[in-house]
Amino acid sequence: DTDVSEGAADLLQDYLPTTALLALALAHKAGFTKLDRPKLDNALRFYWHRFKYKQRPAQVSWLSQAWFAWWQIEPSQKLADQLLEACDSLMPFSYEQHGGIITRQQTQGFPDYMTAVYLEALVVGLQLAKKTSDSSRQKSYEVACARGFASLDSLTVQQRDKHVLPQIEWAKGGLRQSPTNSMMRVDFTQHALSAALYLSS
Repeated sequence: DTDVSEGAADLLQDYLPTTALLALALAHKAGFTKLDRPKLDNALRFYWHRFKYKQRPAQVSWLSQAWFAWWQIEPSQKLADQLLEACDSLMPFSYEQHGGIITRQQTQGFPDYMTAVYLEALVVGLQLAKKTSDSSRQKSYEVACARGFASLDSLTVQQRDKHVLPQIEWAKGGLRQSPTNSMMRVDFTQHALSAALYLSS
């Protein structure tokens, strides 16, 4: 697309390819596609290197989900180590005071819907830590996840908001962008629901 700037195109590489790797893992698991091992290995190697080089927190969500999906198909110590390393990179940004996850990509100084994005990764990391008996990570991820979901609860439209939202049924369950911005988008809410579904799986 010639309308996409070079910078924007680069940022899309943080999300779209690892989203495709996740979809490919699910399709392969369901028997819809065969595994091309050399191409898969090249993609995993390239996008892990990109994460290590760029170190952008928002990369962690889709990468973790994709790596976990492939690990479930073919358990690999390398994939497990990489996934947990990616999740570890989020831990310094989990705050006890308000429970949210605020990285350097957020400049407003308070937690917002991005906590849901990061929780998708941490919940996946928690599931892997349980499966690999990594008790230290399991404990720290559990604390971060509990804080994060509490933060999301404060942003989620619920019955308590009926006095400011007369038609509450239209918005109930939606995730607001932040404590000071009530805009809601499908993707905000989807990330929160996805994290919750990973937790219950």
